[in-house]
Amino acid sequence: MAWLSKLAVAVVVSGLAASGYADSVLGLYGGAGGWSQELSGEVVSDAVTVDVQEDLGIEEQTNRFYYAGAEHGVPVLPNFRSQYSELSSSGRNQLDEPIEFNGSPFPVNTDVATDVDLIQADAVLYYEVVDNALSFDVGLGARYMEGEMSVASASSSSRAEFQSILPLLYSRLRADLPFSGFWIGAQALALAYDGDQLFDTNAQLGWDSAVGVGAELGWRTFRMDVNAFDQVEAADVNINGLYAALNFHF
Repeated sequence: MAWLSKLAVAVVVSGLAASGYADSVLGLYGGAGGWSQELSGEVVSDAVTVDVQEDLGIEEQTNRFYYAGAEHGVPVLPNFRSQYSELSSSGRNQLDEPIEFNGSPFPVNTDVATDVDLIQADAVLYYEVVDNALSFDVGLGARYMEGEMSVASASSSSRAEFQSILPLLYSRLRADLPFSGFWIGAQALALAYDGDQLFDTNAQLGWDSAVGVGAELGWRTFRMDVNAFDQVEAADVNINGLYAALNFHF
């Protein structure tokens, strides 16, 4: 998963380097920041429901994210946006009741250490339906997800891995506040099909300088409710928290 992180950084850096050559026909943008993530919810393994906070003691953690994109003036061709996020956390707890995870039993009163690592990489094609002081984008995207969850005690350990590619609907709304450089916005990537659901939304307050460099602050919510997710029988998890980022738009 480290190579994906390096690739995401390279995409954003390349966008910054290329922006000096962009003209009015092509607009480039990107950003990088940190997201304070609080993970909650349940995972079902071996027909046993495990609460990630109550049973496993998962704690809040800040992780990185990046995005970059390009917009142009050709009406029939979509614009492009790429995104990368890390969703990782860990915890320690003493079990109040026995659990099983991916075939391994963990008795009551056992001290367990848990690690959750997940990466998400998105590719989105979209159109600007409205493009002035108020802008509205709609499109389609694909999300590659890869991760693992491990539970370990002094005498036993178990790990479940999962990966998937999911199609998503994409939308983004932004309104520029007059004569200030500030703007407000919201973004959503969503999927609901055959009982499985995934929603990744955020609300933003941002500021753009006269030279195109700016910052944004927002609240991001990720919700995943899926069944038969590789080695995990089912997962109903939420990740919420504040994020902050530096960005550019030329």
